[in-house]
Amino acid sequence: MYVGRTKRNIGHRLRGHINTADDCPFAFRFAREATGRTEARYSGADKRENLLKDPEFSGHYTDAKERIRRMCIRWVQESASLFKVKDADGNERIYHSQEKLPPEIGPLLSKPRKRKRRSRWPSLNPTPF
Repeated sequence: MYVGRTKRNIGHRLRGHINTADDCPFAFRFAREATGRTEARYSGADKRENLLKDPEFSGHYTDAKERIRRMCIRWVQESASLFKVKDADGNERIYHSQEKLPPEIGPLLSKPRKRKRRSRWPSLNPTPF
């Protein structure tokens, strides 16, 4: 099981894990496990840039992206919200839902929603639990 969080559209988040770029964090994690290079390094031979140049690691990375494409994806939307609002004097107030916000603040948080686009990969059209 993998647990992730996002503020973005879930489809965009999932596509970020399998796209053709070299920044697919979930696939990178699988490739690290497959090659035994599990510790994140920011310099030396095991840093991300160098690992992607390694043919063995790169092969595992490509396989991991394909593995993720085939996965059955499920998601749960968290409905709990917490809003912290500071006024001009620096006083902070906490609200536990958007409905409880003062009327002058609520509309500032509402954004028009874009039309949902279906993924070309059927497994990335997630279904909620």
